[in-house]
Amino acid sequence: MSIEKFQNYKGIDEKDIPKIPLYMDQVTSWFDEAISNWAVDEAEKTLTKTMINNYVKAKLVSAPDKKKYTPEQLMQFIMIYHLKNVLTIDDLRILFKTTPNGKTDLELAHYYSQFHEMENFLLDELRSDGVFSRLSSASPEDKRLYALQLSLEANLKKRLAELLIDSL
Repeated sequence: MSIEKFQNYKGIDEKDIPKIPLYMDQVTSWFDEAISNWAVDEAEKTLTKTMINNYVKAKLVSAPDKKKYTPEQLMQFIMIYHLKNVLTIDDLRILFKTTPNGKTDLELAHYYSQFHEMENFLLDELRSDGVFSRLSSASPEDKRLYALQLSLEANLKKRLAELLIDSL
């Protein structure tokens, strides 16, 4: 992914999520296409069958009904994809209010809508701050320092998120 692609990323709107249940192969194909602009490496598999099976086995997502995954489960996969590098499976389970059978006590469509709004708000904030235009003309040293700043900021915010989740 280039900085330009990142700058133009809009996230996946709920209306763009298939309204009918999908089989595993359909889920992985749809996901690869829907999230392709986000992948750092074009060869990167965004969601694999193994990942899906592991999320179900870990009771982070409920088991498919007749081998089909619902639109709500697709919403969970999208959120997991974006959060898995920041939070543990246990933290995600708490965040999604997952019950012991892998179901969630959340109204997923509403929760996903809030997730999507937050994602776009944060992306808009980056755009309006002029970060992308400054980066296009920044020296390698300035880019290195900005990457350091972002990494430190991400780590601090990750820790705060973990503390908030621990309090739930």
